[in-house]
Amino acid sequence: MDTGALYDSMKNSFDVGMPLLISHDRHRPAGWTVPAAVYLEPGLTRVLAHVIEPETDQDYLQIKQRWVKFIASTIHDVPQESITRLKELLGKDVLTDSEIPWDSGAQALRGAGLAQRAFPEIFEQVDKDGLVPFTTLTMIRPGIFQIGELCVFAHQFMRRSESPFNHFNEELLGTLHQMAQDSSVNVRVRLDLDMVGLADTAAHTMELDYWYGPTFNEDLSSLQTGVTAHTADESQRFYHKISRTEFWWQRRTKETSAELILEAEELRDSESGADRTKLHCRYVHSVIDATTNRIEHLDGSIRAYTPEEMISRLDVDLKRAGRQTEYTKLWRVDGNIEIGRWKSVIHNHFRDNALVSEYFGSQKSKTDIREELEITDVFPRSLNFDKRVPWLCDDARSFRVLVTHQPGMLEHILEEPVAFPYVWAQSEKSEYALFDLRAVELMKILGREGHRLTFAPNARFMAFDDNYLQMPVVIHRTRDALKHTTEAYRELVSKVNEVDPASPVLINLSLALSEYTLSVSIFGRCTEVLDWLNRDQPFPPTESVADWVRNTAEAIASFGEGVDTALEYVHPESLNLYPRRKIALLPAIADKIGEPVSSGPAEPRTTTEEMNEIGLETRQAFKVASAKCLNCGGDYLTCPCSILSGNVPPPTADLRFAFNYWVAAKQ
Repeated sequence: MDTGALYDSMKNSFDVGMPLLISHDRHRPAGWTVPAAVYLEPGLTRVLAHVIEPETDQDYLQIKQRWVKFIASTIHDVPQESITRLKELLGKDVLTDSEIPWDSGAQALRGAGLAQRAFPEIFEQVDKDGLVPFTTLTMIRPGIFQIGELCVFAHQFMRRSESPFNHFNEELLGTLHQMAQDSSVNVRVRLDLDMVGLADTAAHTMELDYWYGPTFNEDLSSLQTGVTAHTADESQRFYHKISRTEFWWQRRTKETSAELILEAEELRDSESGADRTKLHCRYVHSVIDATTNRIEHLDGSIRAYTPEEMISRLDVDLKRAGRQTEYTKLWRVDGNIEIGRWKSVIHNHFRDNALVSEYFGSQKSKTDIREELEITDVFPRSLNFDKRVPWLCDDARSFRVLVTHQPGMLEHILEEPVAFPYVWAQSEKSEYALFDLRAVELMKILGREGHRLTFAPNARFMAFDDNYLQMPVVIHRTRDALKHTTEAYRELVSKVNEVDPASPVLINLSLALSEYTLSVSIFGRCTEVLDWLNRDQPFPPTESVADWVRNTAEAIASFGEGVDTALEYVHPESLNLYPRRKIALLPAIADKIGEPVSSGPAEPRTTTEEMNEIGLETRQAFKVASAKCLNCGGDYLTCPCSILSGNVPPPTADLRFAFNYWVAAKQ
């Protein structure tokens, strides 16, 4: 997917968010997600989101209320221009004025019998099973068939949860379309009688999951007759509402031949999302020449049970169940069916039902699946760092950019720019903002040029014994002020680069807009951060952020592959970059204990032998009680003197021990 489009999708969803769905089913909201950031790394670009999970019945009720509004603003929010065009193309003789706007695959109108009235020539070809030949249709997207400027749709039972609110089973419909190109087979499909859309609005959909296919023996003659039942585990019951799946092989002898017949049916635990009175169970039926192994017939259907009927059905197997159910055939294939296609269609008809693959021989444990995922290219190569020191930078692969939308702060930024901390630390006495002592150097550079930098109220400064330059979140009201801060950062980082080009550097530049605050976090070795600051546009133009994101992804792709798979670099609340120092639980030095400070997660205690083995050591972080400038004799935290000038010695500081933290021994 285009990285600029990823940003646009995040921006368009930031205000409202979207439901967090179980198994991509719009009838099963489990929480709420608010996309808020685009994370650009060497080799990968991702959208990050805040996730809201209900903890009480009242919370869930609020999620459901949001869900209703979301459906109204997505499924039913067809542009008036498209509605007008649809009505003109369909004509008054076809419309009944009861149709409602619907957008689930393409912008459309939905009403009882609408497609049937609009295209009688198509539905005149319906056979006794309610199917039409696939070859008479022009598929432009899986499940969407073009007729002039308009389009019709596959039946809603070929969507997830058999609901028109959900997306189509694209794998199944795509496989049927491929088979229809083969003249030796006849493929038929059921259409939706009720919906007509605009062909040029047909949209691509994408649902990501892990799904694997069957690998069973292709010698069908060796299969044993009888019923086999595979029972769902707790996970399959929860995510896919499956109770069990049954497979019944029969052998039927004719005068001159013999047939193998397969029937397979899944039994479900709860009602369909589209019909709360019925349990919809997927079913397939196939006929095979037992002498030649030639597969002659395959069809897929939905069998619907009332809850009472399902209780009775669960008491017997498929052989004894009979056919007293509501039965809707969805597709049918006749002819010389190649076994690979046969397996694919069955597999895809039962999408998300791992019991089918399990029966046919793909018996993968959760451990097998996890190991297989680790060697796939879902993620490029991960950064190999110790999680106790995530801010360690070995090479350019550590460079990354995070573009984040924060809530609007324009009315709260009375002066500019304002420096905010990544965390507010809390002691037994008070709460205050923690800043790296070196952040005052940015203030001094800006002050020298006649500009200001205001620190958040109750600011406290910390001194660390490492080379990590962790600069605060600096928020601006205007582009002009942002430009001045960027220029100050260029000077600051260039001074650091002269001493240690490999120093890890974290910078956050933010601009408060009327509707939201746009933040850009930059992290990496000093040399790459300086190169980035020297670009023409280190911060995106507001009017073309998507283009800036796209160009950024291309620019850092040359750094190799280094992916933060566990999001160790990201602050979990603000979604800014924040590779943080980790507290080490080691005894403090008695004579240096001051006011204790809690500012980050603590790691388990580690022995000296373990530290030597992993190449880590601990250092001490201190709260700066005061700092006297040795150049002017004033308070170094407020005076204009700067150690970066080259002729100002480091200040004399009154330091109070705060905590031990992890560093790499080489730093």
